[in-house]
Amino acid sequence: MTTPTPATETRTTRRGFLRAAGRTCAALWATLWAALSGFDPQRLGAASRSAEARALEYRVKAAFLFNFVRFVEWPERRSSARTPFVIGVYGDDPFGSILRQTTRGKAVADRAIEVRRAADLGEAGDCDVLFVSDSERDTLAQILESLRGAGVLSVGESDSFLDDGGMINFVIDSERVRFEVDLDSVRAEGLDLSSQLLKVAHNVRYDARDGGKRR
Repeated sequence: MTTPTPATETRTTRRGFLRAAGRTCAALWATLWAALSGFDPQRLGAASRSAEARALEYRVKAAFLFNFVRFVEWPERRSSARTPFVIGVYGDDPFGSILRQTTRGKAVADRAIEVRRAADLGEAGDCDVLFVSDSERDTLAQILESLRGAGVLSVGESDSFLDDGGMINFVIDSERVRFEVDLDSVRAEGLDLSSQLLKVAHNVRYDARDGGKRR
């Protein structure tokens, strides 16, 4: 029997790590898209009724919001097993019952998930994840400024959301719901996004000192 050398052990360890990393990435893809198993991207643009297309779009966005909770680390000051993860909606609620249905009975890191309507900016700052509706596009800068230092993951759906200081923005690309990330805004609040989550983002923006904008 051949005695393993440090070199062969290193190669074996590296192969094991790469296999594990590959499984992690595959699992992330499966997790993100399994919830969307009923999603036909062609229907998003071709639905005969706008209400049907809209419900389909927000079912996908609700699934993404749930999975963002699973692949983001918040600052220690916001982490407590005794309190739920709060996903807040600020502005007109486009989800109806969809977001609550998507998260009902689910937990992350032993914390239940709670969906709330944020009635004002004070309540918005109490959320772990805040979805800012497109109805608030004209006051985005003010809303996002009010969240500064609160450690809230801000998610939007407006063209200027990242430019106004938001972290994750939903976009429609080739009739699919995708998301883009401003990594500088995320890091400024002490949050950490899984590298696997960043791999499935449509676009990741970050400071030129870190290599510029990646697409």
